[in-house]
Amino acid sequence: MAKLTHLDRSGRARMVDVGAKAVSARRAVAEARVRTRPEVIRLIAEGGVPKGDVLAVARLAGIQAAKRTHELIPLCHPLLLDQVSVELALEQAGVLVRAEVRCTGRTGVEMEALVAASLAARKAPARVTPEEYLAALDSALGGDGAEMTALARRAAESAVSGESPSDFVAKTLKSSRGVSGYMYHTMPAVLQVWFNWQHDYESALTEMVRCGGHTDTTAAILGGIIGAGSGPEGIPERWRERLLDWPWNFRYFDELAAAAASGGKAPWRPFFLLPLRNLFFAAVVLFHGFRRLLPPF
Repeated sequence: MAKLTHLDRSGRARMVDVGAKAVSARRAVAEARVRTRPEVIRLIAEGGVPKGDVLAVARLAGIQAAKRTHELIPLCHPLLLDQVSVELALEQAGVLVRAEVRCTGRTGVEMEALVAASLAARKAPARVTPEEYLAALDSALGGDGAEMTALARRAAESAVSGESPSDFVAKTLKSSRGVSGYMYHTMPAVLQVWFNWQHDYESALTEMVRCGGHTDTTAAILGGIIGAGSGPEGIPERWRERLLDWPWNFRYFDELAAAAASGGKAPWRPFFLLPLRNLFFAAVVLFHGFRRLLPPF
């Protein structure tokens, strides 16, 4: 068995000592392919993605990833790169990503090229079609989920036909007062909006709120689905700046995530004031609760 250079004699992880190696020109090339449907390729080619130039964003993501490879992969050496080139080409069945990295140093740039290609591919989004989602849903639920699968299919048909989410809720779900909290109302409405705006956080949530009803539930579910793919960058900046649930805000959650990733301490907030905040919100909730007992119901 070949010796693993990143393990010492005791089997412990270590960074390889490259100090004795000669400085030389290094070059590495890596490729990746993102497979998706022809309509997605057509949308990218025509510049029809709401967020802008997909390939330009992917190219920048790949270059930035190569520069920070040592932060992403343990035991990699920080390198002074001479050049990072990321090229993306549309193909019939997807996107070809080709990354080339050069440096003058004591160790190679293979990992930088691989990371650049993989991160660029990750940022070239693939759109999930209604057919793909329905097939996965049917496989996951089986016969026990016949009713939910049927409603999801009706949501998909509505989205494909161009019907607005509000009309879908009124006509198909037969609700004149928006989306209720009933599961067989909530999920079809969320899916109908998601099928239309999978990568457009702002438009999707705006349309969801326009449907009315239990928007605190529907918007939360939809935001979680889209956000899982887009990350915080997908949320409009003006929304992020105004996101506040005292004493928490967007900056706090960023700091909390960084602390969790590094094993550090959670950021401090004046949590001793929370009871006062909770009393205020309790009064607001009770007011709305009693208000619902009065006409119009």
